[in-house]
Amino acid sequence: MFGHLPTTTPMHDTVKALKGLQAIDRDLYAVQRELKRLPAELQARETSLRTQQAEIDSRR
Repeated sequence: MFGHLPTTTPMHDTVKALKGLQAIDRDLYAVQRELKRLPAELQARETSLRTQQAEIDSRR
């Protein structure tokens, strides 16, 4: 009756591509947040390690 219908249309391909770009954008945003957070976390860990090292040194 309808013949052979394509499994995807140009609109489907466009929507699929846009969803892929949206996922990439979401991942990039998450990476940017991590890049902002990591320097502060590194500094806090280094401070903690220096404090622990000072305590160890004072016990010697």
